[in-house]
Amino acid sequence: MTTSDADVGARLRALRTGQGLTQRELAGDRYTTAFVSSIEAGRRQPSSDALEHFANQLGVDPEVLRDGRPSTAVLELALAEARHTQAVGDTTLAREQIDEVLGLAIEHELPVLRSQALVALGFWALRSGDVRGSLAHYEEAEKLLVDQPEPARALAVAGQARCLRILGDVRRSVMVVERALDELERAGLPDPLALMVLHAQAVPAYMDLGLSRKAEAAAETALGLAAQVPDPLRQADMYRAVARGFLDGNRVPQARQAVARAQELYDQLDLRTDVGHCYWARGWIYEHSATANLASARRQLETARQIFIETGSRFDEGLVTVELADIVRRLGAFDRARALIADIQDYPEVVALPGAYAEVERCLGLIAADEGEYPRALTHLERAIALFRQAEELLHEARTYRHLGDVRSAAGDADGATRAYRDGLTALDRVS
Repeated sequence: MTTSDADVGARLRALRTGQGLTQRELAGDRYTTAFVSSIEAGRRQPSSDALEHFANQLGVDPEVLRDGRPSTAVLELALAEARHTQAVGDTTLAREQIDEVLGLAIEHELPVLRSQALVALGFWALRSGDVRGSLAHYEEAEKLLVDQPEPARALAVAGQARCLRILGDVRRSVMVVERALDELERAGLPDPLALMVLHAQAVPAYMDLGLSRKAEAAAETALGLAAQVPDPLRQADMYRAVARGFLDGNRVPQARQAVARAQELYDQLDLRTDVGHCYWARGWIYEHSATANLASARRQLETARQIFIETGSRFDEGLVTVELADIVRRLGAFDRARALIADIQDYPEVVALPGAYAEVERCLGLIAADEGEYPRALTHLERAIALFRQAEELLHEARTYRHLGDVRSAAGDADGATRAYRDGLTALDRVS
């Protein structure tokens, strides 16, 4: 009896008894109970065919029996479970689940699984508000797969693009996605999942740069690939991402359909935080449709905020609170808007993001303008413009210049108003 024979037998026995199977049940119609017993006792070494049969009976990969490696399929399921755990509010346990898979991937030298764990960790960090940490995880995940075909790296690249956009480096976000798409085309690897997630991630970045036609085209391409991607989670993420691209093209019915489909899939997967994102997206649709319905937008955003509070999603809670405050302001509830904005200081992750905090400054400026406090309004709006410029959110910068011009005009500064309007046009010219 060799050590390897004994090890295989011990692993087979442990997995069989752990699942409550008898030797007869494990043997099935192909082998005898005596054959299984001899392997478990270490007296015989199973053939490759026998190992594959037993692995199928046990629902594990053959290498689990052969050399003790963990089952990749089981560990991939553990990563999916970690996202569910985080989505229902247990952030700490989700991190532990990811770390366990990452540790096993490192121990057993499984680079693809290690990359998948790092992608999961990047998503965990992003939802927790650590955008820079998230970006680092996604970058490490891509480096691990440098020798793998381009499709294998798509999720890591899409994660990088999302982080870069949130951090205000929108042009680099677009560059990262477009480079990956070019590599897929050159390699002749039209992988549907890779193409879908990359095109979907390009949509919000194109919108931030004012490239509406590109955003709509990317949304159409991503949507057209959905039928070829059996993964409901990736489909749901795509539908939610492309909804705003359709709205930007004034295709409101398609935007609503995309959000509804995303929410349906998230509900099936029991991903509560992601359902909150669908309410958030629906509120955005109500707000930005040609016939805006601010009261309905407010209800949707309040529902999203409550879900984020219930699931402990502090980062998402902070971001949606900023948008809710502006809706409330436009409905005339200035005290409520101020109270919501005041709470933003409790979300350091939001304050550290130029684009998000620019929204705070603009909202405060517009509240002050509505109340006739023009000097204070000008201070906030000028800060907002500088932050939007830093975040490369060109359309928001241009629109804030318009607000600045309106306030200067109301304050009796005609020359200052003219300069502000002119600067806004200059900002629009930078939209390429």
